[in-house]
Amino acid sequence: MDKETKQSIYNILNEFPSRKVNKITGIDKKIKKQEYKNLKSENKRSNKRYRHSNISDTKQELQKNNESDK
Repeated sequence: MDKETKQSIYNILNEFPSRKVNKITGIDKKIKKQEYKNLKSENKRSNKRYRHSNISDTKQELQKNNESDK
C-alpha cells in the first residue's frame, strides 16, 4: 500500500472507534511478517541450491585433477 491510500484509510477509520485502526495496522504487520518469512525461505532455498552446485563443481574438478595426475 502506498502512503496516500494508507492515510485515507486512517482518515476514514478515525471517524470510527480506534479498535478498527488497530485492526488495519495489525493486518499490515501480518503482511510484512509474511513477506519477511517468504524472503527468508527463498534465501534458504537459494543457499541450498548454491551449496549443492558448489559441491558438484568441486567433485568435477577433483575428477579432472585425478585424471590429469594419471
